[in-house]
Amino acid sequence: MKPLHLLFTSLLLALSATSLAANGPKPNIIFVLFDDMGYGQPKCYREGTEFKTPNIDRLAREGMRFTDAHSAASVCTPTRYGVITGRYPSRIGQYGVLTTYSPPIIPKTRLTVASLMKQNGYDTACIGKWHLGMDWGGTPGSEKTIPVGTPLRSSPNAAGFDYFYGYTHGNHV
Repeated sequence: MKPLHLLFTSLLLALSATSLAANGPKPNIIFVLFDDMGYGQPKCYREGTEFKTPNIDRLAREGMRFTDAHSAASVCTPTRYGVITGRYPSRIGQYGVLTTYSPPIIPKTRLTVASLMKQNGYDTACIGKWHLGMDWGGTPGSEKTIPVGTPLRSSPNAAGFDYFYGYTHGNHV
């Protein structure tokens, strides 16, 4: 997949990137992925909606808005995998969602939109639901509780994100 196409079909979670190039400033890029939000729900996509989304509307008004997007799947884990890697999740057999202790499904060697952005001088962040697996170094606690201080061996940082502030999957919200 071409790097430019990968760039615009990206990100699990939220991607924010900033940097300055030698010949001028690079654009800030914020990619937002919402679960369970329809095309016509933000006002910037449908004027008559009853939903009030002033911050999303402002981002759309002051930035670029894309109107022809396609999801690689109907559920969050494979969708996030497709957005972040630019690959069809079916190539790795990922059709369903992961759980708290699922291992990472993105190999550390896989090019992601975050690692591509870092190669081009951007700082990257993932904020919100990751849902692509983490390595907790075994199974601490239970499926419902991860003890405070449990070491995390692999996280979104291994997929190229400089900063991660979020949670493993939807059962934690």
